Amino acid sequence: MAITVDAIMKLPIFKSTRLVGGSLGLGREVASANIADSPDIANWVRPHQLLLTTAYHYKDDPEGLIPFLHQLHANQCSGLAIKTKRYVDTLPKRLIEEADRLHFPLIELPNNMLLGDVINQILENVLNEKQHDLQKTLEVHSRFSDLYLKGASMSDIAQTLSLLIRGSVLILNSRYEPTGFSDSIKRKIKSAEFLDPIRIALKNASFQENTLTSVTWDRTHSADIYPVYISGIRKSFICVLDAASRSPHPFYTMPLEQASHIVAYEHMKQDALAEGEKRLRRQFFSDWLDNRLSKDEVLNRVKSYPIVDKAHYLICICEADATPDGHLLTDLELNARCERWLFQTTEFLEDYPGQAICEIKDKGIIIILPILIDSSAFDEKEYVDIFRKLQHRLLGENQHTTFSFGISNPIDQIAKIPQAFLEAKQTLDIGYTLKKKEFIHTYRTQQVTELIRSVPDNKLHDFYSSCLGELTSSDQPERQELLHTLEVFLNHESSIAETAKTMFLHRNTVQNRISRCEALLNMSVKDPIDTLKLRIALVIHRLI
Repeated sequence: MAITVDAIMKLPIFKSTRLVGGSLGLGREVASANIADSPDIANWVRPHQLLLTTAYHYKDDPEGLIPFLHQLHANQCSGLAIKTKRYVDTLPKRLIEEADRLHFPLIELPNNMLLGDVINQILENVLNEKQHDLQKTLEVHSRFSDLYLKGASMSDIAQTLSLLIRGSVLILNSRYEPTGFSDSIKRKIKSAEFLDPIRIALKNASFQENTLTSVTWDRTHSADIYPVYISGIRKSFICVLDAASRSPHPFYTMPLEQASHIVAYEHMKQDALAEGEKRLRRQFFSDWLDNRLSKDEVLNRVKSYPIVDKAHYLICICEADATPDGHLLTDLELNARCERWLFQTTEFLEDYPGQAICEIKDKGIIIILPILIDSSAFDEKEYVDIFRKLQHRLLGENQHTTFSFGISNPIDQIAKIPQAFLEAKQTLDIGYTLKKKEFIHTYRTQQVTELIRSVPDNKLHDFYSSCLGELTSSDQPERQELLHTLEVFLNHESSIAETAKTMFLHRNTVQNRISRCEALLNMSVKDPIDTLKLRIALVIHRLI
């Protein structure tokens, strides 16, 4: 606890001294003392230093002490003690007035007082106080260190802190969930009425690392909040409840700082354990999906996960599409983004009735999604809609990044998951081969492409040219524009309105372009056979 000018004035040696000005500044901290009669000493004094002087250099101009006092105040000195009746007979009235105005303690020392004796008593008192503070700090540090070494819980940390600062303590994680609490609030901890106002107050407040912040709610409740950071990331809040209604404890901030270190160490330990578990989990899923594990090993290890043999699942792979500028991410950047996409995907699927499994593999997110009905009643569109909603969510939360999905056929055994993963991967790869982006393809869709690929190239070229020949000229932008409009039109179930909306065109413009295509190709978009030919030709257009 810092020693103040008021405490210094109560030392025995100061019994014969007199405080002549700045009485409202007696709370100023005194960290050291100095004796000086040099005229430029004001440039060298330290903050919280009490200066003792005989004012020798002002014996012919006592008024010169006024700017000298201003300099000391600007340098955050504790106060000024002047020995009178030797070089300066009386202190100027204006000097006393300035001391009062600045709340700067001005002390008059008797002529028979030895400045050396004064400074010795001051320094002895300051050092004793510092030694006491250090001893108290070591005791608090030892108590919290013992807790950490014994593997104590967050509630043990909160209770120890509560006893030290004489207040109720609540520890919340970064998601505002209670992780520890003192005995005094044990009965309230499960009450939403108790926790919700605190959570709202924290969400509306701003915090800085290593800084105590006060928050209030309901006009009658308050808390002092000490945030816990690790590498600049906020991990926890240590809350001292109803702090404003209690007298401040002399060692209030120091125990909070010590407790925050132990909470941070506990988070680091938990993070290290979680990181190890994550690496083992990720390696298991990678080996399993690549079919490098035996059936018995898989059945044994999946017991740790909500995966049931003989149940029905879909495997989906979600990857970020290549950026238009072709920018390549470093491994560190890609890993960080994949972790963010994994978190966003997992959060989205929390509302799904079944318990989905999400994990990172290579540069994509793997989703093992349980099918909630018998596979014979499986509705593919229903699950494609789920992934389309996820696609929109990811797009909204990741600017300038689009995502594509490859989905397997339904499976009904754990042993078939590696094959389903391969189907989803092949489906995704085919979509990228077709130079598409922001797509959702199922394995059934991919089978059509495989069928087309089995036809000899010369036959594909002949069919392609016979169907789209008039629109394939790369040196005529108008024809390329017509081809693109036709493709969008067919992909939107031959809807003029949806095509116009997607391409940001007027309906009449779309209608004119489709009519132009029909005239050039001598086909009708209303003829099912012509439409099928055009769809197949457009797939071939992507492949060749």
